[in-house]
Amino acid sequence: MKIISLGFGSSSSKKRTCGLTRNLDLLSMKPGEKKTTRFNTRGQVVYDGKGERLSSYMGTLVRSQYNVPIQVQDWNHVSEDVKEKIWALVLEKYELEETCKSYILQCCGNLFRSYRNKMKAKYYNPYNTNEKRLCHRPPHLSDDDWRWLIHFWGTPEAKDISNKNKANRAKQVIKHTSG
Repeated sequence: MKIISLGFGSSSSKKRTCGLTRNLDLLSMKPGEKKTTRFNTRGQVVYDGKGERLSSYMGTLVRSQYNVPIQVQDWNHVSEDVKEKIWALVLEKYELEETCKSYILQCCGNLFRSYRNKMKAKYYNPYNTNEKRLCHRPPHLSDDDWRWLIHFWGTPEAKDISNKNKANRAKQVIKHTSG
C-alpha cells in the first residue's frame, strides 16, 4: 500500500501485516471434530507444522477478555476456574492427553505475558502522561480494562519489576536466536 502526501510530492510506504490471528479453519470445524498434534516424551508439542496451529489457537484464547480477564497482575493470578476453561476450550478442538495439560497452560501463560507486553509497548510506553495513554486505548479493550492497566503499570511495584527485568535483559551477552 502506497501513501502519497498531497502537496509535497513525497511518498512513503506502510508495511502490510497479516493482522490478528482468527483461526477461521478451527472455527469452521464440525462439532466433535478434533485436530491431532504430536508430543514428545515430556508432553511438549512437536512443531511439525501442526503445532503452530495449536499455539496460535491458544493465543486467540488468552487474548479474549471473555476467556481470560485482563485485570490481573500476571498469569499466576488467573483463577484455576479460568485455566480449566482454557483447557476445556483447547480440548474441544484438539485431541490431547491429560499429561499435556501443564505444558499447555504454561504456554498459555507465556502467550498472555507476550500479549500484555506488546500492548504495553504499543499503547503505554510511547506516551508520557496517563491522559495521552487514555486517548490511545487499544481498540479491543474496554475503557475500564485500559484504565486498570494504566494504573497497574504505573504502580511503583510494577515499575520496579519492569526495571529489574530490563537490567537483567541488558546483562545478557549472547542474544537468544533459536526458535
